[in-house]
Amino acid sequence: MSGESFFRVLDDDCVEPTSHAVGPWDPNATHGGPPAALAVHELRRVVDDPAFCLGSLDVDLLGPVPISPLTIERELIRGGKRVQLARMRARIQEHIAFEARGWFVHASPDRAPRHDGSPALPTPQTGVADPIMDSFPYGTAIEWRFVDGSFERPGPATVWATPRIHLLDTEPITPLEAAALVADVANGISSVLPFDDWLFIPPSLHVDFLREPSSTTVAVSARSYVDPAGIGMTRATLLDAQGVLGAVLQSLYVAPRT
Repeated sequence: MSGESFFRVLDDDCVEPTSHAVGPWDPNATHGGPPAALAVHELRRVVDDPAFCLGSLDVDLLGPVPISPLTIERELIRGGKRVQLARMRARIQEHIAFEARGWFVHASPDRAPRHDGSPALPTPQTGVADPIMDSFPYGTAIEWRFVDGSFERPGPATVWATPRIHLLDTEPITPLEAAALVADVANGISSVLPFDDWLFIPPSLHVDFLREPSSTTVAVSARSYVDPAGIGMTRATLLDAQGVLGAVLQSLYVAPRT
């Protein structure tokens, strides 16, 4: 992994997206993945007790996130011995670019039996690259290996993803940040409409985590649905080499490109 990153740290409460964070919709705005990963990083700063694991994450994108310095606010909304709730906001002056909440659950080894029903999944080495993923900066910054479907073929798809660069220029990306970084791609890889003709934009991202990933290589297995009213939905499973680690749900705004 190179020394490049999705964000530059300007000070303890301010970061700036780099060009690597740009998505396919707008050359002046980030993909939804880097803000989601940054949210995990900042929420973890609020709840830094390793006995608490991130159980669920909600990220709201209140508009395109521009390539501009972001001031970070953090707070603990609810403390507790079993669960804790944290919130972060990223501001551009008085405007909130995005915000996120995370529920953290106290974990204890062997407190419950294991039941995850993990499906068999081909290894990343058996997957194939999709050149379309190299057509925008965020896509290029991650190694994608499709084991089912592809970005350009409508319908369900499963892809292994490994970040090639850091989240922040000051430290390596963590497995949990890597999972959030790629979770938002679910609607893109499983689109049921041609990308050149249709918009299908998620204003929010919800992720439930069963556990933390074992590495920064994470698989996203996704399926999308579209209603004639122009509302869509994507559901996805997050996996690693050990099996299921989480689930993704996205609501979509769907419309023709005009």
